[in-house]
Amino acid sequence: MNPILHNILSWLLLILLLPLIAGIFLPLKIYKTLLIIYARFHRTDFTGILTSYDSIFAIDKFYKKPYAGNGTIFIVDGNIGIEKIRTGFLKNILSVRKSNGDYQFGKLFQIPINFYGYFFWSNLKTIDLTQQIRIHHTFSSDDHETELHTILGNMMTQPFPGALWEVLSFENFNRNQTVIVFRIHHVLGDGYTFNHLVDRLIGKKSEYLVRENKRSFSDRFRLICTAPSRMVTLYSEAFTHRDLYTCRKVNTTGVLSMTTLDLETMKKIRRFSGTHFATVGMSLLVGALRRYLLEINQLQYLPPWVSVMHSLPKPGHPLKEMVNHWGVGLFKIPLEKDSALARLKQAEVNFEKYMNDQYKEMIHSHLPLFNLLPAKLIKLFFSTNFGTGIGFTSVPGFGKQADFLGHRVTMMYKVFGLQWKESAVAAAVYTQNSSLGFSIFANKDILPDQKAVDRVTKVYLQDEFRELLRECGIKENNNYTLPSVKRSIRAEGYA
Repeated sequence: MNPILHNILSWLLLILLLPLIAGIFLPLKIYKTLLIIYARFHRTDFTGILTSYDSIFAIDKFYKKPYAGNGTIFIVDGNIGIEKIRTGFLKNILSVRKSNGDYQFGKLFQIPINFYGYFFWSNLKTIDLTQQIRIHHTFSSDDHETELHTILGNMMTQPFPGALWEVLSFENFNRNQTVIVFRIHHVLGDGYTFNHLVDRLIGKKSEYLVRENKRSFSDRFRLICTAPSRMVTLYSEAFTHRDLYTCRKVNTTGVLSMTTLDLETMKKIRRFSGTHFATVGMSLLVGALRRYLLEINQLQYLPPWVSVMHSLPKPGHPLKEMVNHWGVGLFKIPLEKDSALARLKQAEVNFEKYMNDQYKEMIHSHLPLFNLLPAKLIKLFFSTNFGTGIGFTSVPGFGKQADFLGHRVTMMYKVFGLQWKESAVAAAVYTQNSSLGFSIFANKDILPDQKAVDRVTKVYLQDEFRELLRECGIKENNNYTLPSVKRSIRAEGYA
Protein backbone atom coordinates (compact mmCIF):
# COMPACT_ATOMS: atom_id res chain seq x y z
CA MET A 1 0.00 0.00 0.00
CA ASN A 2 1.12 3.56 -0.69
CA PRO A 3 2.75 4.93 2.53
CA ILE A 4 0.76 8.19 2.45
CA LEU A 5 -2.53 6.33 1.98
CA HIS A 6 -1.56 3.86 4.70
CA ASN A 7 -0.87 6.74 7.10
CA ILE A 8 -4.17 8.47 6.31
CA LEU A 9 -6.16 5.27 6.81
CA SER A 10 -4.32 4.57 10.06
CA TRP A 11 -5.23 8.03 11.41
CA LEU A 12 -8.87 7.48 10.42
CA LEU A 13 -8.84 4.11 12.16
CA LEU A 14 -7.39 5.69 15.32
CA ILE A 15 -10.03 8.44 15.32
CA LEU A 16 -12.81 5.87 14.91
CA LEU A 17 -11.40 3.73 17.72
CA LEU A 18 -10.92 6.57 20.23
CA PRO A 19 -14.50 6.36 21.62
CA LEU A 20 -14.12 2.59 22.01
CA ILE A 21 -10.72 2.98 23.70
CA ALA A 22 -12.14 5.59 26.09
CA GLY A 23 -15.18 3.40 26.77
CA ILE A 24 -12.93 0.50 27.78
CA PHE A 25 -10.09 2.17 29.63
CA LEU A 26 -11.92 4.95 31.49
CA PRO A 27 -14.02 2.48 33.55
CA LEU A 28 -10.87 0.42 34.17
CA LYS A 29 -9.09 3.55 35.39
CA ILE A 30 -11.92 4.36 37.79
CA TYR A 31 -12.11 0.77 39.04
CA LYS A 32 -8.35 0.53 39.59
CA THR A 33 -8.24 3.87 41.44
CA LEU A 34 -11.06 2.78 43.77
CA LEU A 35 -9.35 -0.58 44.32
CA ILE A 36 -6.09 1.13 45.34
CA ILE A 37 -7.98 3.29 47.85
CA TYR A 38 -9.84 0.26 49.21
CA ALA A 39 -6.60 -1.76 49.53
CA ARG A 40 -4.92 1.08 51.41
CA PHE A 41 -7.39 0.73 54.28
CA HIS A 42 -8.18 -2.98 54.21
CA ARG A 43 -4.88 -4.64 53.28
CA THR A 44 -2.19 -3.31 55.56
CA ASP A 45 0.22 -5.97 54.30
CA PHE A 46 0.31 -4.33 50.86
CA THR A 47 3.22 -1.97 50.19
CA GLY A 48 2.17 -0.72 46.74
CA ILE A 49 0.80 -1.68 43.38
CA LEU A 50 2.91 -3.21 40.63
CA THR A 51 3.87 -1.18 37.57
CA SER A 52 2.85 -2.36 34.11
CA TYR A 53 6.42 -3.56 33.54
CA ASP A 54 6.21 -5.69 36.71
CA SER A 55 2.71 -7.02 36.03
CA ILE A 56 3.80 -8.51 32.71
CA PHE A 57 5.78 -11.11 34.70
CA ALA A 58 3.43 -11.39 37.68
CA ILE A 59 0.95 -13.48 35.67
CA ASP A 60 3.26 -16.44 36.38
CA LYS A 61 2.62 -19.34 38.79
CA PHE A 62 5.43 -18.76 41.28
CA TYR A 63 4.89 -21.87 43.39
CA LYS A 64 3.81 -24.35 40.71
CA LYS A 65 5.68 -23.91 37.41
CA PRO A 66 7.22 -20.44 37.01
CA TYR A 67 8.48 -19.49 33.55
CA ALA A 68 9.92 -16.04 34.23
CA GLY A 69 12.82 -17.09 36.43
CA ASN A 70 16.24 -15.80 35.36
CA GLY A 71 19.59 -17.01 36.62
CA THR A 72 23.24 -16.07 36.98
CA ILE A 73 25.65 -19.00 37.03
CA PHE A 74 29.00 -18.62 38.81
CA ILE A 75 31.72 -21.23 38.30
CA VAL A 76 34.37 -20.65 40.97
CA ASP A 77 37.58 -22.32 42.07
CA GLY A 78 37.57 -24.33 45.26
CA ASN A 79 34.77 -25.53 47.47
CA ILE A 80 32.66 -22.92 49.25
CA GLY A 81 30.72 -23.98 52.32
CA ILE A 82 27.01 -23.21 52.29
CA GLU A 83 27.24 -21.23 55.55
CA LYS A 84 29.83 -18.95 53.97
CA ILE A 85 27.48 -18.32 51.04
CA ARG A 86 24.56 -17.56 53.39
CA THR A 87 26.68 -15.20 55.48
CA GLY A 88 27.98 -13.38 52.39
CA PHE A 89 24.51 -13.00 50.85
CA LEU A 90 23.08 -11.76 54.13
CA LYS A 91 25.87 -9.21 54.60
CA ASN A 92 26.14 -7.92 51.03
CA ILE A 93 22.48 -7.93 50.00
CA LEU A 94 19.77 -8.83 52.52
CA SER A 95 21.03 -6.66 55.40
CA VAL A 96 21.80 -3.53 53.35
CA ARG A 97 19.58 -0.59 54.32
CA LYS A 98 18.82 2.85 52.94
CA SER A 99 19.41 6.06 54.88
CA ASN A 100 15.77 5.99 56.07
CA GLY A 101 16.19 2.51 57.53
CA ASP A 102 14.29 0.60 54.83
CA TYR A 103 15.90 -2.39 53.18
CA GLN A 104 17.76 -1.42 50.00
CA PHE A 105 16.51 -4.54 48.27
CA GLY A 106 13.12 -4.78 49.93
CA LYS A 107 11.47 -6.65 47.06
CA LEU A 108 13.50 -9.70 48.01
CA PHE A 109 11.14 -9.87 51.00
CA GLN A 110 7.96 -9.36 48.94
CA ILE A 111 5.65 -11.25 46.57
CA PRO A 112 2.90 -10.03 44.20
CA ILE A 113 -0.70 -10.77 45.25
CA ASN A 114 -3.58 -10.72 42.77
CA PHE A 115 -6.23 -8.59 44.48
CA TYR A 116 -9.48 -8.39 42.52
CA GLY A 117 -7.71 -8.41 39.17
CA TYR A 118 -4.60 -6.29 39.89
CA PHE A 119 -1.27 -7.12 41.49
CA PHE A 120 -0.05 -5.57 44.74
CA TRP A 121 3.25 -6.06 46.56
CA SER A 122 2.89 -7.86 49.88
CA ASN A 123 5.54 -8.48 52.54
CA LEU A 124 6.38 -12.07 53.37
CA LYS A 125 5.97 -12.89 57.03
CA THR A 126 9.14 -14.94 57.25
CA ILE A 127 12.06 -16.03 55.06
CA ASP A 128 13.88 -19.28 55.80
CA LEU A 129 17.47 -18.80 54.66
CA THR A 130 18.14 -22.54 54.89
CA GLN A 131 15.58 -23.00 52.10
CA GLN A 132 16.45 -19.89 50.07
CA ILE A 133 20.21 -20.60 50.14
CA ARG A 134 21.02 -24.30 50.10
CA ILE A 135 23.11 -27.13 48.67
CA HIS A 136 21.27 -28.38 45.62
CA HIS A 137 23.50 -31.04 44.14
CA THR A 138 26.81 -32.86 44.43
CA PHE A 139 28.27 -34.06 41.13
CA SER A 140 28.77 -37.78 40.71
CA SER A 141 28.90 -38.61 36.97
CA ASP A 142 31.96 -38.48 34.71
CA ASP A 143 30.45 -35.68 32.56
CA HIS A 144 29.86 -32.86 35.02
CA GLU A 145 29.01 -30.26 32.37
CA THR A 146 26.15 -32.26 30.83
CA GLU A 147 24.97 -33.20 34.33
CA LEU A 148 24.91 -29.50 35.29
CA HIS A 149 23.07 -28.38 32.15
CA THR A 150 20.44 -31.10 32.54
CA ILE A 151 19.76 -30.16 36.15
CA LEU A 152 19.63 -26.43 35.35
CA GLY A 153 17.17 -27.03 32.52
CA ASN A 154 14.81 -28.81 34.90
CA MET A 155 15.41 -26.29 37.68
CA MET A 156 14.42 -23.21 35.67
CA THR A 157 10.70 -24.01 35.97
CA GLN A 158 10.79 -25.45 39.50
CA PRO A 159 8.64 -23.75 42.18
CA PHE A 160 10.29 -21.05 44.26
CA PRO A 161 10.81 -22.01 47.94
CA GLY A 162 9.11 -18.98 49.53
CA ALA A 163 10.63 -15.69 48.44
CA LEU A 164 10.95 -15.32 44.66
CA TRP A 165 14.68 -15.96 44.59
CA GLU A 166 17.13 -18.66 45.64
CA VAL A 167 20.87 -19.32 45.77
CA LEU A 168 21.88 -22.90 45.06
CA SER A 169 25.26 -24.54 45.54
CA PHE A 170 26.49 -27.35 43.29
CA GLU A 171 29.49 -29.00 44.94
CA ASN A 172 32.41 -30.97 43.51
CA PHE A 173 32.12 -29.59 39.97
CA ASN A 174 35.16 -30.77 37.99
CA ARG A 175 36.44 -32.15 41.32
CA ASN A 176 37.73 -28.83 42.67
CA GLN A 177 35.15 -26.18 41.74
CA THR A 178 31.77 -24.97 42.96
CA VAL A 179 28.84 -23.82 40.85
CA ILE A 180 26.60 -21.19 42.45
CA VAL A 181 23.25 -20.47 40.85
CA PHE A 182 21.47 -17.22 41.78
CA ARG A 183 17.92 -17.58 40.45
CA ILE A 184 15.44 -14.73 40.70
CA HIS A 185 12.00 -14.09 39.28
CA HIS A 186 11.78 -11.36 36.63
CA VAL A 187 8.92 -9.64 38.48
CA LEU A 188 11.44 -8.46 41.11
CA GLY A 189 13.63 -6.64 38.61
CA ASP A 190 15.25 -6.62 35.18
CA GLY A 191 18.71 -7.55 33.95
CA TYR A 192 20.40 -4.39 35.23
CA THR A 193 18.77 -4.83 38.64
CA PHE A 194 20.06 -8.39 38.70
CA ASN A 195 23.50 -7.18 37.61
CA HIS A 196 23.65 -4.81 40.58
CA LEU A 197 22.86 -7.63 43.01
CA VAL A 198 25.56 -9.78 41.39
CA ASP A 199 28.01 -6.87 41.57
CA ARG A 200 27.56 -6.73 45.33
CA LEU A 201 28.47 -10.40 45.60
CA ILE A 202 31.67 -10.14 43.53
CA GLY A 203 32.79 -6.59 44.34
CA LYS A 204 32.60 -5.31 40.74
CA LYS A 205 30.61 -2.69 38.86
CA SER A 206 28.97 -3.89 35.67
CA GLU A 207 28.89 -1.63 32.65
CA TYR A 208 25.81 0.44 31.87
CA LEU A 209 25.91 1.36 28.19
CA VAL A 210 22.40 2.74 27.63
CA ARG A 211 22.24 6.22 26.10
CA GLU A 212 19.27 8.32 25.13
CA ASN A 213 19.10 9.20 21.45
CA LYS A 214 18.45 12.89 20.87
CA ARG A 215 16.31 13.64 17.84
CA SER A 216 15.73 16.84 15.91
CA PHE A 217 12.38 18.64 15.97
CA SER A 218 11.67 17.67 12.36
CA ASP A 219 12.42 14.02 13.09
CA ARG A 220 10.14 14.00 16.13
CA PHE A 221 7.38 15.73 14.14
CA ARG A 222 7.63 13.11 11.39
CA LEU A 223 7.47 10.29 13.88
CA ILE A 224 4.38 11.76 15.58
CA CYS A 225 2.62 12.18 12.25
CA THR A 226 3.32 8.58 11.24
CA ALA A 227 2.72 7.03 14.67
CA PRO A 228 -0.69 5.45 13.86
CA SER A 229 0.56 3.77 10.68
CA ARG A 230 3.63 2.43 12.46
CA MET A 231 1.44 1.18 15.32
CA VAL A 232 -0.78 -0.65 12.84
CA THR A 233 2.29 -2.18 11.17
CA LEU A 234 3.82 -3.24 14.48
CA TYR A 235 0.76 -5.02 15.83
CA SER A 236 -0.47 -6.44 12.55
CA GLU A 237 2.90 -8.13 12.00
CA ALA A 238 3.13 -9.24 15.61
CA PHE A 239 -0.34 -10.78 15.66
CA THR A 240 -0.38 -12.28 12.16
CA HIS A 241 3.18 -13.57 11.70
CA ARG A 242 3.47 -17.34 12.08
CA ASP A 243 6.55 -19.53 12.00
CA LEU A 244 7.72 -22.78 13.56
CA TYR A 245 8.62 -20.98 16.80
CA THR A 246 5.33 -19.13 17.41
CA CYS A 247 3.25 -22.31 17.23
CA ARG A 248 1.42 -23.62 20.28
CA LYS A 249 3.55 -25.81 22.54
CA VAL A 250 2.63 -29.16 24.08
CA ASN A 251 5.64 -29.36 26.40
CA THR A 252 5.83 -27.14 29.46
CA THR A 253 9.50 -27.79 30.30
CA GLY A 254 12.79 -26.93 28.63
CA VAL A 255 16.40 -27.90 28.07
CA LEU A 256 19.44 -25.71 28.67
CA SER A 257 22.99 -25.54 27.37
CA MET A 258 25.81 -23.00 27.69
CA THR A 259 28.96 -22.24 25.75
CA THR A 260 31.71 -19.60 25.63
CA LEU A 261 32.87 -17.29 22.84
CA ASP A 262 35.84 -14.95 22.75
CA LEU A 263 34.71 -11.41 23.57
CA GLU A 264 37.46 -9.60 21.65
CA THR A 265 36.75 -11.61 18.51
CA MET A 266 33.05 -10.82 18.87
CA LYS A 267 33.94 -7.12 19.05
CA LYS A 268 36.02 -7.45 15.89
CA ILE A 269 33.00 -8.86 14.06
CA ARG A 270 30.88 -5.96 15.26
CA ARG A 271 33.43 -3.36 14.17
CA PHE A 272 34.08 -5.00 10.79
CA SER A 273 30.39 -5.34 9.94
CA GLY A 274 29.34 -2.01 11.47
CA THR A 275 26.59 -3.70 13.45
CA HIS A 276 25.28 -3.67 16.98
CA PHE A 277 26.49 -6.20 19.52
CA ALA A 278 22.94 -7.47 20.07
CA THR A 279 22.42 -7.92 16.33
CA VAL A 280 25.49 -10.15 16.15
CA GLY A 281 24.14 -12.24 19.02
CA MET A 282 20.66 -12.62 17.52
CA SER A 283 22.11 -13.47 14.10
CA LEU A 284 24.37 -16.15 15.59
CA LEU A 285 21.42 -17.64 17.49
CA VAL A 286 19.17 -17.84 14.43
CA GLY A 287 22.05 -19.16 12.30
CA ALA A 288 22.63 -21.98 14.81
CA LEU A 289 18.92 -22.84 14.85
CA ARG A 290 18.95 -22.81 11.05
CA ARG A 291 21.76 -25.36 10.96
CA TYR A 292 19.79 -27.59 13.30
CA LEU A 293 16.70 -27.36 11.07
CA LEU A 294 18.80 -28.33 8.07
CA GLU A 295 20.13 -31.36 9.91
CA ILE A 296 16.79 -32.75 11.05
CA ASN A 297 15.05 -31.80 7.78
CA GLN A 298 11.92 -30.82 9.68
CA LEU A 299 10.46 -28.42 7.11
CA GLN A 300 9.96 -28.46 3.36
CA TYR A 301 11.27 -24.91 3.12
CA LEU A 302 12.85 -22.30 5.38
CA PRO A 303 10.74 -19.22 6.13
CA PRO A 304 12.44 -15.97 5.04
CA TRP A 305 12.76 -14.69 8.61
CA VAL A 306 11.84 -15.35 12.22
CA SER A 307 10.86 -12.80 14.84
CA VAL A 308 13.13 -12.38 17.86
CA MET A 309 11.89 -10.43 20.88
CA HIS A 310 14.90 -8.62 22.32
CA SER A 311 14.89 -6.85 25.70
CA LEU A 312 15.81 -3.18 25.27
CA PRO A 313 16.76 -1.25 28.42
CA LYS A 314 15.45 2.28 28.89
CA PRO A 315 17.85 5.16 29.63
CA GLY A 316 18.15 6.39 33.19
CA HIS A 317 17.95 3.07 35.00
CA PRO A 318 17.94 3.52 38.82
CA LEU A 319 20.60 0.83 39.17
CA LYS A 320 20.43 0.55 42.95
CA GLU A 321 16.67 0.02 42.95
CA MET A 322 14.87 -3.22 42.18
CA VAL A 323 12.74 -2.28 39.18
CA ASN A 324 11.71 -3.43 35.74
CA HIS A 325 12.90 -0.52 33.63
CA TRP A 326 13.02 -1.92 30.13
CA GLY A 327 11.56 -1.94 26.66
CA VAL A 328 11.24 -4.52 23.95
CA GLY A 329 11.86 -4.92 20.25
CA LEU A 330 10.50 -7.43 17.77
CA PHE A 331 13.25 -7.92 15.21
CA LYS A 332 13.17 -9.79 11.91
CA ILE A 333 16.21 -12.05 11.68
CA PRO A 334 16.71 -13.74 8.25
CA LEU A 335 16.52 -17.53 8.30
CA GLU A 336 16.67 -18.58 4.66
CA LYS A 337 19.95 -16.79 3.81
CA ASP A 338 22.94 -19.14 3.38
CA SER A 339 25.59 -16.54 4.24
CA ALA A 340 26.22 -15.78 7.91
CA LEU A 341 27.46 -12.27 7.06
CA ALA A 342 24.49 -11.56 4.77
CA ARG A 343 22.18 -12.69 7.57
CA LEU A 344 23.93 -10.36 10.02
CA LYS A 345 23.81 -7.35 7.69
CA GLN A 346 20.11 -7.81 6.91
CA ALA A 347 19.39 -8.25 10.61
CA GLU A 348 21.18 -4.95 11.24
CA VAL A 349 19.11 -3.19 8.58
CA ASN A 350 15.94 -4.44 10.27
CA PHE A 351 17.30 -3.47 13.69
CA GLU A 352 18.17 0.07 12.58
CA LYS A 353 14.77 0.58 10.95
CA TYR A 354 12.98 -0.54 14.10
CA MET A 355 15.06 1.73 16.33
CA ASN A 356 15.03 4.76 13.99
CA ASP A 357 11.26 4.55 13.65
CA GLN A 358 11.06 4.62 17.45
CA TYR A 359 8.96 1.51 17.80
CA LYS A 360 10.48 1.01 21.26
CA GLU A 361 9.38 4.48 22.39
CA MET A 362 5.99 3.91 20.82
CA ILE A 363 5.46 0.82 22.96
CA HIS A 364 6.43 2.83 26.05
CA SER A 365 3.98 5.59 25.10
CA HIS A 366 0.89 3.44 25.41
CA LEU A 367 2.01 1.31 28.38
CA PRO A 368 -0.05 3.58 30.71
CA LEU A 369 -3.11 2.12 28.96
CA PHE A 370 -1.64 -1.37 29.20
CA ASN A 371 -1.17 -0.74 32.93
CA LEU A 372 -4.97 -0.51 33.28
CA LEU A 373 -5.52 -4.05 32.00
CA PRO A 374 -6.39 -6.64 34.67
CA ALA A 375 -4.21 -9.72 35.05
CA LYS A 376 -6.33 -12.03 32.89
CA LEU A 377 -6.15 -9.70 29.90
CA ILE A 378 -2.37 -9.31 30.29
CA LYS A 379 -2.07 -13.09 30.30
CA LEU A 380 -4.21 -13.30 27.17
CA PHE A 381 -2.01 -10.70 25.42
CA PHE A 382 1.18 -12.68 26.08
CA SER A 383 -0.34 -15.86 24.68
CA THR A 384 -0.02 -14.15 21.27
CA ASN A 385 3.17 -13.75 19.22
CA PHE A 386 4.51 -11.34 21.82
CA GLY A 387 5.18 -14.30 24.10
CA THR A 388 5.32 -17.41 21.94
CA GLY A 389 8.47 -17.05 19.82
CA ILE A 390 12.20 -16.51 20.40
CA GLY A 391 13.48 -14.29 23.21
CA PHE A 392 16.96 -12.79 23.46
CA THR A 393 18.77 -10.62 25.98
CA SER A 394 22.27 -9.17 26.04
CA VAL A 395 23.66 -7.82 29.32
CA PRO A 396 27.16 -6.33 29.68
CA GLY A 397 29.14 -7.42 32.69
CA PHE A 398 32.62 -6.30 33.67
CA GLY A 399 36.09 -6.40 32.16
CA LYS A 400 38.29 -7.71 34.96
CA GLN A 401 38.84 -10.84 36.98
CA ALA A 402 36.25 -11.29 39.74
CA ASP A 403 36.10 -13.17 43.03
CA PHE A 404 33.04 -14.65 44.71
CA LEU A 405 33.52 -14.43 48.48
CA GLY A 406 37.28 -14.80 48.05
CA HIS A 407 37.14 -17.55 45.40
CA ARG A 408 38.24 -16.84 41.83
CA VAL A 409 35.39 -16.78 39.32
CA THR A 410 36.43 -18.74 36.23
CA MET A 411 33.24 -18.14 34.22
CA MET A 412 29.78 -16.63 34.54
CA TYR A 413 26.61 -17.10 32.49
CA LYS A 414 23.18 -15.54 32.41
CA VAL A 415 20.19 -17.79 31.84
CA PHE A 416 17.07 -16.14 30.44
CA GLY A 417 13.91 -18.02 31.38
CA LEU A 418 11.24 -18.72 28.80
CA GLN A 419 9.19 -15.92 30.50
CA TRP A 420 5.80 -17.23 29.36
CA LYS A 421 4.26 -20.67 28.95
CA GLU A 422 4.21 -20.59 25.14
CA SER A 423 7.73 -19.20 24.62
CA ALA A 424 9.94 -21.22 22.28
CA VAL A 425 13.59 -20.26 22.90
CA ALA A 426 15.27 -17.91 25.36
CA ALA A 427 18.91 -16.98 24.76
CA ALA A 428 21.18 -14.81 26.89
CA VAL A 429 24.58 -13.23 26.23
CA TYR A 430 26.71 -12.07 29.15
CA THR A 431 30.22 -10.61 29.04
CA GLN A 432 32.67 -11.29 31.83
CA ASN A 433 36.40 -10.53 31.82
CA SER A 434 37.50 -11.45 28.25
CA SER A 435 34.83 -14.07 27.66
CA LEU A 436 31.27 -14.10 26.43
CA GLY A 437 28.86 -16.59 27.98
CA PHE A 438 26.08 -17.69 25.63
CA SER A 439 23.17 -19.73 27.00
CA ILE A 440 20.21 -21.24 25.15
CA PHE A 441 17.11 -22.43 27.00
CA ALA A 442 14.50 -24.01 24.74
CA ASN A 443 11.05 -25.54 25.04
CA LYS A 444 11.21 -29.28 24.38
CA ASP A 445 8.82 -28.89 21.43
CA ILE A 446 11.62 -26.94 19.72
CA LEU A 447 14.69 -28.83 20.96
CA PRO A 448 13.47 -32.15 22.35
CA ASP A 449 16.34 -33.21 24.61
CA GLN A 450 19.73 -32.39 26.05
CA LYS A 451 21.52 -33.78 23.00
CA ALA A 452 19.63 -31.41 20.69
CA VAL A 453 20.22 -28.26 22.73
CA ASP A 454 23.89 -29.17 23.21
CA ARG A 455 24.21 -29.61 19.45
CA VAL A 456 22.74 -26.17 18.76
CA THR A 457 24.79 -24.44 21.45
CA LYS A 458 28.13 -26.23 21.42
CA VAL A 459 28.30 -27.25 17.75
CA TYR A 460 26.16 -25.07 15.49
CA LEU A 461 26.63 -21.80 17.38
CA GLN A 462 30.39 -22.34 17.24
CA ASP A 463 30.14 -23.29 13.54
CA GLU A 464 28.17 -20.12 12.83
CA PHE A 465 30.76 -18.07 14.73
CA ARG A 466 33.59 -19.62 12.69
CA GLU A 467 31.74 -19.03 9.44
CA LEU A 468 31.13 -15.39 10.33
CA LEU A 469 34.83 -14.97 11.12
CA ARG A 470 35.74 -16.52 7.76
CA GLU A 471 33.34 -14.31 5.78
CA CYS A 472 34.60 -11.22 7.61
CA GLY A 473 38.22 -12.20 7.01
CA ILE A 474 38.98 -12.17 10.75
CA LYS A 475 41.49 -14.56 12.25
CA GLU A 476 40.70 -16.38 15.47
CA ASN A 477 42.21 -14.95 18.64
CA ASN A 478 45.58 -16.66 19.13
CA ASN A 479 45.00 -16.68 22.88
CA TYR A 480 41.57 -18.24 22.52
CA THR A 481 40.77 -21.48 20.73
CA LEU A 482 37.22 -22.22 19.67
CA PRO A 483 36.09 -25.67 20.78
CA SER A 484 36.83 -28.41 18.28
CA VAL A 485 33.56 -30.06 17.22
CA LYS A 486 32.47 -32.74 14.82
CA ARG A 487 30.12 -31.54 12.10
CA SER A 488 27.39 -33.78 10.80
CA ILE A 489 25.37 -31.16 8.95
CA ARG A 490 24.96 -31.89 5.28
CA ALA A 491 25.87 -29.46 2.51
CA GLU A 492 24.04 -26.13 2.50
CA GLY A 493 20.80 -26.04 0.58
CA TYR A 494 17.33 -27.14 1.39
CA ALA A 495 15.67 -30.12 -0.24
